[in-house]
Amino acid sequence: KFSIGSIDAQAKYSARLGSVMAVADAQLRGVDEALFMDEMGSVTESTASNVGIVSRGAILTPPCWLGLLEGITRDVLGELAQRLDRPFHEVPLTRHDLYNADEAFLTSTLKEVLPVTQIDGRRIGNGRPGPVAKRLLRAFRDLVQREIRRR
Repeated sequence: KFSIGSIDAQAKYSARLGSVMAVADAQLRGVDEALFMDEMGSVTESTASNVGIVSRGAILTPPCWLGLLEGITRDVLGELAQRLDRPFHEVPLTRHDLYNADEAFLTSTLKEVLPVTQIDGRRIGNGRPGPVAKRLLRAFRDLVQREIRRR
């Protein structure tokens, strides 16, 4: 397990050793990505993405004060949630929260909104990309297209 607290969020742009080690560990375990946790057991982020879940209709993502790097795509989640008429909250998330989520997803500029169907070998929701993550992805792509046309 890697602690996000051991890596300065502001240094993550150039100091990627922790992420490289976590990805290598994930690959040895036969999975695509690793999640970081803080010393208190809160899930903070993945090696190169922010994490979010859908629980009881609400979109939840860890707050930046936990030490995670605030992502550009993560920043627009609140706006996208509002467009989808979904509650949006920044709250600490535990493994239990992720395991019991209706949906889980990663966000980043490259991944956009990427549904996660399994965490630690446990199926999330029904084990398929969920409808809210799909709608978030469409809303994100629409927002990007509108911004491109404005320029």
